[in-house]
Amino acid sequence: MLILDVSNNNTEPDWEQIRRQGIEDVYLKASEGTGFVDQTFRERRAAANRAKLHVGAYHFARPDESSPAQQARLFCDVVGKIGANDLRPVLDFEASSSLTPGELDKWAREWNVAVRKTTGVLPIFYSYSAYVEMLRPAYPIGAGLWLASYGRNDGAEHPYVVPFPWKKIVAHQFSSACRVTGCAHPVDMSNANTRRPLLAHPVKHKIAKAVPYLGRH
Repeated sequence: MLILDVSNNNTEPDWEQIRRQGIEDVYLKASEGTGFVDQTFRERRAAANRAKLHVGAYHFARPDESSPAQQARLFCDVVGKIGANDLRPVLDFEASSSLTPGELDKWAREWNVAVRKTTGVLPIFYSYSAYVEMLRPAYPIGAGLWLASYGRNDGAEHPYVVPFPWKKIVAHQFSSACRVTGCAHPVDMSNANTRRPLLAHPVKHKIAKAVPYLGRH
C-alpha cells in the first residue's frame, strides 16, 4: 500500500486522480515548531476526505525552539478531532539540534504523551536511520517507526535496515522523487504492508500519566 505525503511546499494535488491510481492514504503537514501552521492543511484534509482517502497529520519538530508541550498544543489545535478512519498523527523528528541525545529522546516522548492526552491517539515516530543511531533510544518511541530510507532516490523502493531498538517498521518512505498523476512535481512516497498499525483507532478515555509504548513493532 502506497502513502503520499505533502506539505505547503507541494503544489495543490488532484485527490481524485490520486485515488484512481489506487493511492488511498495521505499524510499532510499540519505544523512546525511553535511558529508555523501549514495553511494548506485544513482545505487539503477536507478535499482528501471527499476523495475517500485516509488522512493523517504530521508535525515537524523543532526541539531547540520550544517545549514539547507547546509544540504539541499547536499541533493539536490545528488538527482537532481525529476520527476512526484517520491515520495516526506523526512526529517528524529529524531537525538538527543543540540538545543532547538524551534530551531529544525525552522531548520526543513528552510530545507523544501530550498529543495522546489531547487526541487519545499515540503518534507514530518518523525519522531516518542516522538520526535514530545518533539518538540511541533505549526502547521504541511512539506507536511504531516510519523510516525514511531512499537508497538511490530514483522513485523505486530499495532495501533498508531497521535501526535499533525497532525490530520492524510500520511504513517505509522510499523516495522523495516519485512521479504521481495528480501531482505537478515529484513527491514523497512511502510503502506499508498493511494499514492497520497506521489507523488512529482512537481511545475514549484520557491518559492519566506517561507510559512507554510496549506493543509490537
